[in-house]
Amino acid sequence: MMKNIIEKFQICLVLSALLFSSFVAACSGNDDTVTPEITIPANILTDGMTFSKTGGTSTLTIKSNVALEVTSSAPEWCKVTAESSASSSILKYTVMAEANTDTSDREAKVTVKAGGSEVGSFTVKQTAADGLIISNSTSFDLPAAGGDVSVVVETNGDVQAVSDVSWPWKTRFSSLPSLPILWERAKAISLLLWVA
Repeated sequence: MMKNIIEKFQICLVLSALLFSSFVAACSGNDDTVTPEITIPANILTDGMTFSKTGGTSTLTIKSNVALEVTSSAPEWCKVTAESSASSSILKYTVMAEANTDTSDREAKVTVKAGGSEVGSFTVKQTAADGLIISNSTSFDLPAAGGDVSVVVETNGDVQAVSDVSWPWKTRFSSLPSLPILWERAKAISLLLWVA
């Protein structure tokens, strides 16, 4: 019976020692909070990133001693992907813009967060695809003596006009969106307009 009491005492002693050591380890842990040190390139914060209408990729490198979350406000065309880095304090991201098929420029905001709080952001800009919209009729009837026709166009580039006829005709470019075209004779003409 005495042997049984001694074994139980030894087991309690071992359990007490384990419990005490885990309590001491928990209390002696470092309670200091890591102060985030994050450096985003100043030129990126100021100028952002710009992509042509065809899209492309650019690398974003951020120096940080904490984990970051980098997101785009327009993930359907501006994507941010974390990349592997040889350094634990240099974080790399690929910013990718898909081709812009719209006739308007577009922008997205890329936000950098640490611990759920925003620590920086920048703008990604992308130029528009070439666009030409003819806003009024594309067919005109003119008298035999000729006359003026004004074609209203919307464009995001320079407009050039080319005719498929050999008889004299003139174009007069004024400030867009109006493109006055003068025919010196009445005859059918096909006019090709495009953005240069």
